[in-house]
Amino acid sequence: MSELHSDFDLQQSINKVVKDEITPILKELNHKNTWTRRRENITEILEYSYSQKEPKLVSGS
Repeated sequence: MSELHSDFDLQQSINKVVKDEITPILKELNHKNTWTRRRENITEILEYSYSQKEPKLVSGS
């Protein structure tokens, strides 16, 4: 019975570490990644829209 109890304690300790230490780091990383992706998407959209407006060179034969 004491082994089961210690397993439970271990699991609780792991849960606490994950909640207190790891989750905030993951949230911060996710936030940064989200903004990085948004910036990249906006850049791609702008580059695409400008490329559509630029005059195209037509090669004469």
